[in-house]
Amino acid sequence: MPSLRGRALSCRTALAAVLLFLVAVAMGFCQSPAPTPVIVDDDGSADGMIGLLCLLQDPQFQVKAVTICQGLAHPDVFAPLAARMLARVGRGGIPVAAGRLTPVEGTNAFPDAWRGDTDRFWGVDLPSTAPEPSRLPAARLIVETIRRSPQPVIIVATGPLTNVAEALRLSPSIARKIRLVEVMGGAVWTEGNVGREWPAIDNQVAEWNIWVDPMAAQEVLASGVPARFMPLDVTNKVVFYPDDATAWRATGTPEGELAADLLDYLHRQISPTGCSVWDALAAVDIGDPRACWARDVHIEIVTEPGPRQGMTALRADLAPNCQSCRRPRAERIKARILELLAR
Repeated sequence: MPSLRGRALSCRTALAAVLLFLVAVAMGFCQSPAPTPVIVDDDGSADGMIGLLCLLQDPQFQVKAVTICQGLAHPDVFAPLAARMLARVGRGGIPVAAGRLTPVEGTNAFPDAWRGDTDRFWGVDLPSTAPEPSRLPAARLIVETIRRSPQPVIIVATGPLTNVAEALRLSPSIARKIRLVEVMGGAVWTEGNVGREWPAIDNQVAEWNIWVDPMAAQEVLASGVPARFMPLDVTNKVVFYPDDATAWRATGTPEGELAADLLDYLHRQISPTGCSVWDALAAVDIGDPRACWARDVHIEIVTEPGPRQGMTALRADLAPNCQSCRRPRAERIKARILELLAR
């Protein structure tokens, strides 16, 4: 039978082990989770760059790569500009890659009249030098970034889905490591904006990002990756005013000042009294599930040429294949963007 002293020593040893275990558990709970890796795939839009700035400032995420798809941008022209933008806010170590110059199928394109401002980065000041864009094509950079990541990756796609579809063609297995593709695109419960904004195109049902490369959008949905749409239905309901640009600039951060410059451009170009900042809503949505009420839906993309091409058609008779945001909480979204730009 152990002595009294031996039993006391044994109890102290057991108690110490329990305390060490509890301390380890507590430390585990207190540690912040590792930020989720994100790839930003944009088509060279001012609102897309505002969304990128928000993601750079969001501690929940780590931007691992920026890829430029054809859309508003000529990717080979805009990729160096995006690299210079990252250098302006001290993020020059993030790789940037240019994608192909055409859709994966067809010849749809944004009007040339809209693309010149993108080629000039909308007149916003940038550093004269920056790291060179990656030598890898955008789709290959997406593949390699996902393969190297120890965690599943979110792709925030704020332009046509050309690069994402091409990456899935190159390596279908990466679908298993894609946590989400957040798409700014589509017109699910509202009219499209293609024909409304460019009457020479006979199309009243499609949104630009999907219309430019409808086959790419359909391939991404068919791949089975989790997808969530931030469509015109939502983005048109969240309006940003000149006072928002003033508030962003007043943050005094490089990100806030640059975002204000970009919002000023959008006001000059679209409406001086207020406009949407479409792509930034997609960037905020991935970090705040309460920013927008969403529905599980089945969407099919109309790929055949004609007046319905690019339509995000709802199929109530089929099981859901994605989510679509339906109703935004506008003030919450705007407050979150200001909070991020002020960090």
